[in-house]
Amino acid sequence: MAENLCLDSSVIVDQSSDYGGGTYPAENAIDGNTSTWSLTNGGAGEWWKVDLGAIYEIAWIKIVKRSGYGTRPKNYYIQVSDMWDFEDSAAVVRTLITATDEDSELNEYGPDEYEDSSTGIIKARYLRILCHTTNQYINLAEVEIYAEADDANIRLSTISIEALRDGAHNARLSTISMETLRDGIHSTRLSTIAIEVLRDVEAPISAQRTSMFLVFPNIIIS
Repeated sequence: MAENLCLDSSVIVDQSSDYGGGTYPAENAIDGNTSTWSLTNGGAGEWWKVDLGAIYEIAWIKIVKRSGYGTRPKNYYIQVSDMWDFEDSAAVVRTLITATDEDSELNEYGPDEYEDSSTGIIKARYLRILCHTTNQYINLAEVEIYAEADDANIRLSTISIEALRDGAHNARLSTISMETLRDGIHSTRLSTIAIEVLRDVEAPISAQRTSMFLVFPNIIIS
């Protein structure tokens, strides 16, 4: 089953303003708890945005507003960009959803509803919710973003290799420590893989490395 990308610890969020001086931060919308919420002021052009940490094929977007406040916001865009700063003149911004007079506390959107896509396929790293009328709050209990189920890309953010030594092709790999290993199909997470002895006295080093990486196909290191 596809995972909610927003729950990953590497995800970064921000919002245009903080109602109550930071009492309701943007992070509350991705903490997995609908009893907390983010909240902006009610000015013009308020927004909330997320950096997923890597490019994914966006399969599903779920917005849960604060209970009892289905109109916060009610007129908004859901947009993606190739840059974190959506207002940068060089940014390519695409609008996926235009919501008007939406007063439901739960809103869900899939590829069939995306506006700026002839194929229904949208790949993006940065996403934001932007109010398109004035005097609107953004009051989010939870935002969930899911990757396409057949997106088998794995994101490997950290590899720590200890005790890798070469004694005339006698390579030994003691430990590979992996953080945030993510698979769009299986939602796989591995914190540590211990390979106590990986040794081949006859094979060249290149062959040894090839055999090691065959265990982890389609790796993207970022």
